[in-house]
Amino acid sequence: MTQLSLATVLAEAARKHPDKLAVIDSATTERITYRDLWQQTLAYAAGLRELGVGPGDTVAIQIPNLADFPRVYYAVLSVGATIVPMHLLLTPSENRMGNRVSTPGMPFGTQRNEVRPFGASLPFSS
Repeated sequence: MTQLSLATVLAEAARKHPDKLAVIDSATTERITYRDLWQQTLAYAAGLRELGVGPGDTVAIQIPNLADFPRVYYAVLSVGATIVPMHLLLTPSENRMGNRVSTPGMPFGTQRNEVRPFGASLPFSS
């Protein structure tokens, strides 16, 4: 049986419906087509690869429900890693759980469009 990731589904949507609207960012009103979302996903994926993210890694993210969430979500999947979305209202001790589920040193999304290793200079690091 062939296994497809959701990133493949996005790639196919971008191929079939490049100019259709995929995402509207409620904070900025940015409107992103499937083509643009796929291109942005590929750019984010390249950055993740440069950070050493690849198949078998687990990446915890904590990103508001904005346009960056699908970009990062699909980028993580497209490099073959597993994504663990974490709620923004978790307590510091609950956030530390992300450190236990993520592959050590893997990126962790935060506010302000920053991607950095989990626990690095974050207010809830132990």
